[in-house]
Amino acid sequence: MRYPTVTAREAARYVEGRRDGRIAARTKPEIAWVGTGKEFDDVIEGAVEHLLDDWKAEKESVGKSGQKKDALEGRLAVDLYQKLQGLPAEILTDRGFWRYLAVHGLFDFVQWRDGETCRLVSFGAGSANSWDCVPHRMFNRALIARAAAAEDASDPFWGALVAGTDLWRSHVLRVLIGNAPLLVNEILADSLAGEMPSGVLRDTIKRLQRTRANVVFEVLDRGECRKLIDEHRSAAVSALEAAKVTE
Repeated sequence: MRYPTVTAREAARYVEGRRDGRIAARTKPEIAWVGTGKEFDDVIEGAVEHLLDDWKAEKESVGKSGQKKDALEGRLAVDLYQKLQGLPAEILTDRGFWRYLAVHGLFDFVQWRDGETCRLVSFGAGSANSWDCVPHRMFNRALIARAAAAEDASDPFWGALVAGTDLWRSHVLRVLIGNAPLLVNEILADSLAGEMPSGVLRDTIKRLQRTRANVVFEVLDRGECRKLIDEHRSAAVSALEAAKVTE
């Protein structure tokens, strides 16, 4: 197979050049092709074009609201996942591929989503961690939601539509709780029900991280995940209420 990638150095050069006016919008970054044989241009370019069309159709109604932007990201994440999920694992696990999407086709979208002065990590550069690369995190958002959904769910991607920038970036992807989709499902369910306000969410995740030293989240069934979340959320609520009393 043969597919396009962009190196971290080239991505950084391109983003910085676009921002300071040295590189024109019509100019594309230098592509590093990987492999030989079958190409997947139609699938890749089709996914990018579809995302951009849907984004442009809705961005004016979304405005500058961070919550609405995140909700739109969730909807677009599902479409991106559905269009790219059939690509070989070698492509989907290559950070260079996600950088390619971010800077080659989705530069304006990334700037809109994370801000015109967003860090290079939003384009998959500037850090060894690729979770903040916008198209990569979108794909994983839908992937995790799909893997977490119950078999009888009317919408297997409902979790991806749960808006919460801090929730997805800081409390699912960056801390690798996303490796345990069933656990994520319970967090999303509580968030959707209004039972995970930001303070409770942060404290619950901290407690989960400490528990992870002794519990393998990935082997828990749905009931065990529910029990674990209930215990930690209850403890988080109690701790926050006690802190308010002492203030």
